[in-house]
Amino acid sequence: MDDFFGNDRLHDIFAQPPIKELDFAKWMQEGKVIILRVPNGRGLGELAVKTLVHWITLKVFMTRLLMSKEEQQNGCFIIFNEPEQFQTEGLTKLMGRIGTEARKEKLGSLYAFHHWDKLQDSLQKNLQGGGVQQFLFMNDHTKTFEKSAHRFTDTIPIEQAHKLPAHYAIISVRAGGEMQPAFICHMAPPIKTQY
Repeated sequence: MDDFFGNDRLHDIFAQPPIKELDFAKWMQEGKVIILRVPNGRGLGELAVKTLVHWITLKVFMTRLLMSKEEQQNGCFIIFNEPEQFQTEGLTKLMGRIGTEARKEKLGSLYAFHHWDKLQDSLQKNLQGGGVQQFLFMNDHTKTFEKSAHRFTDTIPIEQAHKLPAHYAIISVRAGGEMQPAFICHMAPPIKTQY
């Protein structure tokens, strides 16, 4: 218990009174973009980061589950950037559930990571088997393409996938309840750091 309650950072965050202006349900109904940047541990510590990310993820999912279909009219996405930095066993289960079930609540999830082996095995299986959309960018880790080959080799040979140029991606999507043929798309280059 002291790991959580004895952590000064977590105490400061969770012991403060609620902020009425921080209203996830209202923002989701309005279709707002909500960006919460959680440092990767340098400023808060590993336990605080993992706790906060789990809490934010649970808060978003539970808020979405409690909304009526009318309130869910505007879909929303939750984005996990390099989730291996904050994954725990409990969060992995929650992310897997969101990845496979949250579409019913008009909640999508985006996972940005370098290769499949960075993710815990159970999350890999949920994401690969759950029919999620995939954008595979150039990658030196060829197993990344091999693990997703069943999604694109009908239209794109694996040899071509391994030689994908910078700023191109293999797009594999589910639309209308069916997997669509994968295709290669020239994506916009990253935003300049000045922005």
